[in-house]
Amino acid sequence: MLVKLGLAYRGIAEHMAIGARKITALDERLTTWGVALIGTDGPTQQDGKPVRLLYIGISSPDEAKAWGPFEFSGTREEVRKAAVVEALVRLHNTMSTRQGDKVSRVTEGIRRAYEELMGS
Repeated sequence: MLVKLGLAYRGIAEHMAIGARKITALDERLTTWGVALIGTDGPTQQDGKPVRLLYIGISSPDEAKAWGPFEFSGTREEVRKAAVVEALVRLHNTMSTRQGDKVSRVTEGIRRAYEELMGS
């Protein structure tokens, strides 16, 4: 699929998120959530896709979804940080929809991760 479609493709992000759950399994039990980011971060375009074009995939036991394309601006490092923050926001929103009140602990973790990424 990767060879056929290239790096920056929504379906690749979705499949990678599913794969993330599998490779982090413990005693053959899949982890609850998988998150993946894929795209072209340069320095030149790949597979005809522009630099800084990214997709985010999230997988749970019930479904896998992907979002994008996102086109972040800035340096390579700034684009990576923006993509991680966007992925954390998408994960939080997905978890909130699925798990309601159980998400408050995760929200605090996402806030701390965001602050660390952004150097706050």
